[in-house]
Amino acid sequence: MFDPSPQVVEAPSLVPVPAPESAVVATLKRARALIATPEQWCQGQSFKVVVAPDVTAFCALGALNCVTVHGSDMRVAVEALQITLGHPDIAGFNDTHTHAAVLALFDRAIAQAGAGAGAT
Repeated sequence: MFDPSPQVVEAPSLVPVPAPESAVVATLKRARALIATPEQWCQGQSFKVVVAPDVTAFCALGALNCVTVHGSDMRVAVEALQITLGHPDIAGFNDTHTHAAVLALFDRAIAQAGAGAGAT
């Protein structure tokens, strides 16, 4: 027998699934992780082996080079830093600014690249 009275059915709550992280954001995050502490960061060279065993320090570009497999991945990540910085000299910025300033540059580039990925 058919019941003509309407019934209210509550829809299940949906949890939004985050969009997959873009390759450039992932690359920038991995590179930033390599220079997360002042002991892991250097100036004036791409990398250096620190006195402590198994510790290597990287500059901004050295860290990007270390985490990228393809040259195109590095190029896109460097371009993201250059756009964020407003000029192309990432090595010069690394060598003339503090560790905190370099990390802040990465953070801004990650945020901008992430926002750009979400806009598409």
